[in-house]
Amino acid sequence: MNAPKEYHLNDEADTTSLGAKIAKHLTSGMTIFLSGQLGAGKTCLTRGILRELGYHGSVKSPTYSLVETYAINNKKISHFDFYRLSAAEELFEAGFEEHFSEENICIVEWPEKIATVIDTADVLIQFEIVGTSRKITLESETLMGKKLIEGVSHEI
Repeated sequence: MNAPKEYHLNDEADTTSLGAKIAKHLTSGMTIFLSGQLGAGKTCLTRGILRELGYHGSVKSPTYSLVETYAINNKKISHFDFYRLSAAEELFEAGFEEHFSEENICIVEWPEKIATVIDTADVLIQFEIVGTSRKITLESETLMGKKLIEGVSHEI
């Protein structure tokens, strides 16, 4: 929907800061896909989003529980980690499809694991480890995603 935007992040603070900028432009009903290898910064970016929205508790990847839910300042956020998911159909067996609604914001790590059942997101964020830094690419698939990326790029 728009040209991808690339950002080079030197450390965890940069990644958290980008997450904070993204949080300022989130709207209910959005789905964000986070792709990249282990340790690339997906959960760190999510932590930055949640902190900016006002969450002060611990933010960890829901690798074993598959989802952590947050209610922050009238926003509902579901943070998924599908790394250990063996079949996309498990998403429905566990009842997770109810999270993907107009009221909820879904942040999905390892979206390729559910591509056969949910293949579209408002924003796709690709993480690539480059030496000791990260290259992050943001791309939109919807008008809501395009607006978010434009808002973030105006802040940087």
